[in-house]
Amino acid sequence: MNEYVIVFSSSFYTAAYARDRLLQAGINTNLMKTPAQLFGSCGYGITLITNEEGLERIKATLRQNQINWRAIFRLENERGILRYQAV
Repeated sequence: MNEYVIVFSSSFYTAAYARDRLLQAGINTNLMKTPAQLFGSCGYGITLITNEEGLERIKATLRQNQINWRAIFRLENERGILRYQAV
């Protein structure tokens, strides 16, 4: 299991809508403001813990609900330093 961040546009409402649709599908997520280091500006996203198969289910659920994401990152902890690895 890995922790992932799915980043949406700068719209809080898109991230909140995605979270709601995923919760309805039984997938637990949390809203977050994305770090500016990812794109040079702040945006909104959701965090979740899943495996590769779960990530594919999440992407399918977002597509079915016509929710576009900007990027997906896997969080990696390297000696106490959080790194975002694009998936």
